[in-house]
Amino acid sequence: NGRGHLWLQNINHTWKKVLDGESIPPAAGLVTVTGFQPGQSYRLEWWDTYQPDPARQIIAAETVVASADGAIEISVVDLATDIAVKINPF
Repeated sequence: NGRGHLWLQNINHTWKKVLDGESIPPAAGLVTVTGFQPGQSYRLEWWDTYQPDPARQIIAAETVVASADGAIEISVVDLATDIAVKINPF
């Protein structure tokens, strides 16, 4: 339906490491998601999965354009814990 949802996790951020007070380095990388309409603009909403106040859960938004093969590239930087990404046609 031209939409998508992602849950991105820093795999080093575990309950055990948090409990033990270990330093957890932030994660970064590039996530490629396929199956979108080539050339279509999409809005990415970044959701804080730890924020209890619904009015403050969306922490950022951006627009991306699907490549000629229908892929969307999502750049992830400084991921300390988890984050959700909602993808909608723009």
